[in-house]
Amino acid sequence: FQAEDGIRDIGVTGVQTCALPILCSTPYLAMRMEDMLNVKTVVSLNTIDLARFNVKQHTDSDVPVVGWVGSTLHRSKDIETMRGILPPMVKNGHISLYHGGHIVNAPSFASKIGMKDSEVETAPVCTAENYPKLLTMDIGIVPLTNIPFNRAKSDIKGLEYAASGIPFIAQNLDAYMDLYFTLGVGRIAKKPIKWIKHLEELRNPKIRAEEGAFNREAVAVRDSSYGLARLVDIITNL
Repeated sequence: FQAEDGIRDIGVTGVQTCALPILCSTPYLAMRMEDMLNVKTVVSLNTIDLARFNVKQHTDSDVPVVGWVGSTLHRSKDIETMRGILPPMVKNGHISLYHGGHIVNAPSFASKIGMKDSEVETAPVCTAENYPKLLTMDIGIVPLTNIPFNRAKSDIKGLEYAASGIPFIAQNLDAYMDLYFTLGVGRIAKKPIKWIKHLEELRNPKIRAEEGAFNREAVAVRDSSYGLARLVDIITNL
């Protein structure tokens, strides 16, 4: 906001310039901001408070609950990308479905993937304080369409799944590719066949438990305590 105020104050039109740096949570967002506004950017990766997330106690079921947490409002048809993936697996008895963050009168997760509301378990939207309690699934998913807005998103949902000891699959977008290659956290799916392959593998209770435990340990370096230290360092050196 300070940068925007500065731009308005000096009345720059056309190519906008500003001496105040903008803090961004992803390299892609930083690149777009620099190209569009001709501003200096500083990247500080998002972090989470691991202590707030309870670790998932995995069962020995080979029909895992596959879930997504978030609001169905204002989305870019990313949930719809699961239409040809999740319903057939439910029909075949390989998985069940869960949506955490359901809002009454909003489009349901079930409707977006072409299923009946009764076929998807839901939990209502809650306060930020209680948000970690929504993460109860066996397998998390992060479906995202390949558009600039989604490419600018951070890996925060994957971090939340990992903090809860939940293995997850994400679309092959920037932040999740980086998370996978830097920490080995999460599974990446580019095409429907890859989504199905990962989901079938994660039906194995032993793999789910081991992967969930690994993810939880690996994302300890993205705990908010480290994030705070990095932020102080960035501000100190501006």
